[in-house]
Amino acid sequence: MATRNFLKGLGIFVDNQRIYLYYNLLNSSSTTFNLSTSSDGLSFEPSSVNPSIVDQQGIHENIAQCSDFRISKNGGRYFLVYKTRRGKKRNLCVAESFNLITWKKIGEILKIKEIGMIVPDFKFDNKFVMFFGEKVIKTALSDDLLNWKIVSNSVIGNSSSCEVGNLVVNEDGILLIYYVKHGSYRRAAHCLETVLFDKDDLPKITNGPDTLWEQTEEWENKKIDKVGVLVFGGKIISYWTIGRGNAFTIVSCPFGAFSGESKFPSVFLKKFRDNPILAPIIGHFWESKATFNPAAIYELGKVHLIYRAVGDDDVSVLGYASTADGTHIDERLEEPVYLPSEPFECVNGLPSGYNPYFLSGGYGGCEDPRITRIDDRFYMTYVAFDGINPPRVALTSIQVDDFLSHRWDWERPVLISPPGVVDKNAVILPEKINGKYVIFHRIFPNILVDFVDKLDFRSERWLSGEFVIRPDPKSWDSRKIGAGPPPIKTKEGWLLIYHAVGENDPGRYKIGAMLLDLSDPTKVLYRSKKPIIEPTKSYENEGFKHGVVYPCGAVAIKNKLFVYYGGADMVVCAAYAAMDQFLSKLKHHQTITLQTVVLT
Repeated sequence: MATRNFLKGLGIFVDNQRIYLYYNLLNSSSTTFNLSTSSDGLSFEPSSVNPSIVDQQGIHENIAQCSDFRISKNGGRYFLVYKTRRGKKRNLCVAESFNLITWKKIGEILKIKEIGMIVPDFKFDNKFVMFFGEKVIKTALSDDLLNWKIVSNSVIGNSSSCEVGNLVVNEDGILLIYYVKHGSYRRAAHCLETVLFDKDDLPKITNGPDTLWEQTEEWENKKIDKVGVLVFGGKIISYWTIGRGNAFTIVSCPFGAFSGESKFPSVFLKKFRDNPILAPIIGHFWESKATFNPAAIYELGKVHLIYRAVGDDDVSVLGYASTADGTHIDERLEEPVYLPSEPFECVNGLPSGYNPYFLSGGYGGCEDPRITRIDDRFYMTYVAFDGINPPRVALTSIQVDDFLSHRWDWERPVLISPPGVVDKNAVILPEKINGKYVIFHRIFPNILVDFVDKLDFRSERWLSGEFVIRPDPKSWDSRKIGAGPPPIKTKEGWLLIYHAVGENDPGRYKIGAMLLDLSDPTKVLYRSKKPIIEPTKSYENEGFKHGVVYPCGAVAIKNKLFVYYGGADMVVCAAYAAMDQFLSKLKHHQTITLQTVVLT
């Protein structure tokens, strides 16, 4: 095929581990079209014969007027649903084949004019099922493939353009992979989304919708045409043409995340059904108003929580509770275990006016603790605020044995962040990297990373922010990000749970996850493209600050991940997931490859 010819993609199909790519040459008036096949989805070889579509009278379809092939297999036959355009008239047609080469046109589908696809190897009430639509996606049933009864007016769709890409049937249900387009022509933004339907109760949705892929910068201001999408080799692969080119481009992302308890990559953490696990106690002077943002450490078969508490005097102190199963509180002390003791965290009287640093409950004290074990000590970072000056990061420590025995012999705290700068969200990596301690912290809007020789800041050494992890300007975490709990070491990398705020939703705090390189934690390997926790529950929206989920603690117990967070700056909440599934979903959610198809 000469490279000077421009390609028009018609459709893509996979059968018996072989991919069939149908295409035509622009401006061609031939009654046949081109077919190339591939065993890997990337390198295609031309077929020795050209496919064609012939009607009942032996008349060949004009391929130049055909588009939007959607092929499925049902009962040993292949069914092709495609569109024809003759002037202003548009029709949806169906053809059948036994070899994917010779297609016999059955006829025009009555009443439906929009792009559609027949569900493969599946019938509902002994009828064929079709998903169709170009604005919204609907479902229809038929006995004969020509006369269809619409059974739902809208199962998926909004103000954007939506089209069926592919349908996959498995034990979980019917997975619809569909296209979404925002805008028009060169200003369009293309996406792939997925949703899972109940096979026994159509069109009931059991999971999703979820965004699988979004158009990247390299496609901006270019004419993009869809060719097709399929599942092959454990991946979802979509085929596109960019401009009036002579090659196809594919976007590939893993399909493996669509299995197990949670079918979609964005459903990362399950909130504990009995949340909140800690709430204020009116009879306790020091924690009568709020208990939130807990640090967590797992030792001797228990999760130990050090939580922030605000009482009648509006000063933040720290309390203690523990849980053996990760969610149900077994012990809660009646007195605080850590109190403000230094001038930089002690509040003298109530404020007389507005202070821009009063962004959460209380007027100062010890806020938002995080705990890391290194050797025989627990190191605790927290935000120290005197009610006047910008909040800064403080550091203290305690012997592990003293902590577990409830002997609260804390080391005298010291400030580790520079004066005059709001610095928060400091966490310490539990292992040295190249002989140095690693400290994450946040100066708006970035997560900063420092490598230090020792955890001794008494000589007025400050964190400087050597390395930066920035917000993603085109994602949900575009406004600001901050480290949550200390990173957890996994076989896939350091798991960092973080909080973030987006420009498109500036009043709400959400939670995400990153995997950092084990030997270089400044390097982000994977990053959630959607929040793993959002403030959707009443206990996350009814409190001192509505719409807030704020993580400070996380532990791994065997193969289970527990994340502890504050809800609405008022209560302590828990969420959890199987660690291996969580990591798998996080990787699958981000692993996207862009390649060029080779046609020989």
